[in-house]
Amino acid sequence: MRIPFTCVLAAWSCLIVFHPNHGTAQSYTRSVDIEPNSTIVFLGDSITYQAHYCEYVRSFFDTRYPQNRIRFINSGIPGHRAADAVVRFEQDVASWKPDVVLIFFGMNDGGYQSLDTESRLLDYQSNMRTLLNRISAMNAEPVLLSPTPFDFLTSELRQQDEHYRFKGKDFASDYDLALGYYASWCRQLATETGIAFVNYHSVMNDYIHIKRLSIPTFTLMPDAIHPDPAGHLMMAHTLLKRLAPTRDQVFRLDLRRTNTDWNVDAQQIATRNLQGDASRVSFDCQVQSLPWRIPEKHTLMRLRWDNPSNATEMENHLALESSINLASLRIHGLNQGIYELECDGLKCGRFDQTSLANGINLDRLRELPWSQQADEIARLNRQISDEIVRPIQDIATRRYRLLAKDANELKKFDQANREKIDQLEQNRDELREKIRTQSTPQWHKITISRIDKD
Repeated sequence: MRIPFTCVLAAWSCLIVFHPNHGTAQSYTRSVDIEPNSTIVFLGDSITYQAHYCEYVRSFFDTRYPQNRIRFINSGIPGHRAADAVVRFEQDVASWKPDVVLIFFGMNDGGYQSLDTESRLLDYQSNMRTLLNRISAMNAEPVLLSPTPFDFLTSELRQQDEHYRFKGKDFASDYDLALGYYASWCRQLATETGIAFVNYHSVMNDYIHIKRLSIPTFTLMPDAIHPDPAGHLMMAHTLLKRLAPTRDQVFRLDLRRTNTDWNVDAQQIATRNLQGDASRVSFDCQVQSLPWRIPEKHTLMRLRWDNPSNATEMENHLALESSINLASLRIHGLNQGIYELECDGLKCGRFDQTSLANGINLDRLRELPWSQQADEIARLNRQISDEIVRPIQDIATRRYRLLAKDANELKKFDQANREKIDQLEQNRDELREKIRTQSTPQWHKITISRIDKD
């Protein structure tokens, strides 16, 4: 994080003139230009500060596009509204010279009260337009994210809990309806300006509704406001679906034997030294993309939300294994029988000839070396969230409180925190380099041999 020593705020028109940034490099995504050296800023409130959905998106690009140089900047500050983001825009957005800015406000903007079209809503709309103007002026590409749901039922159920962070808080029973209006307005704004929009509010509410048909107290927001890891994974997945990554599966490898020759049809996986007969085939492979992994534990630190590590539940619901993590291997031309798959000498699974001909998903074999690579990348990204992202944003939060005060106080703050910021940035860069090393494609030896007897 680069904290500027000055903060210059300019006046902007309410008219949005959006100029998307179309670079010359090949984009990783189909709906927004995210290129190998892009800088992406997540601008938001405490839900962004939680860091989980940002981390999961970061891990996706680290695994699906190894060796990329994308910079992911978390600019989430707890309690903030769009108006606060306007004040800190130079500090937390412009100073990074971003290519893409994801704007995620609304939860705090409505004041947790019924819809107010005379004050709070108008302020939200005006400030969101201002943010879009400023992003456009930098020739960066904005992405609008709707607010997530507010769970009034959960807040009511938890009022008897002495440890509930929001015990006694005056929440309006229809506040989620107000957030639904904010989400609809964001969608309309995105339609008018032609920018990308992600509707977290409807996607998450639909899921909660379905789950409550069988579990009446189910929630994705244990404190009524902040999503748990399962909710954050749904957010990350919903965002990725909207971005439409060019690599929407890990790889596809089809091997076909014709007479004595083996032919290869492959996507995102390189092969060499292919050889075999009707009862055995072997080859070297280099996987160009890795599976998207979420760490089993979402944090190794005690966070204020005290959420369970429940992202695995959402992985199953989203069927990541058979969709975004599909690693398809088909082998045609083997004799009937039972075959054992080995990778670098490690026995990984047994399959019959029919299953191999129809196609197997190698993502189910978590012991495969590229799966282990992906697991380590997820762990390293969790470490970045725990040890770098939130501590840096804690400093940014304190700095924000000084923006309207004497310039000398701000200068003293910057000088006092410069060394700590430098150390955190150095630690982040070292972890990012570890991730790039970990994601480097490796060559592996695959052998599929018949093990049953006629």
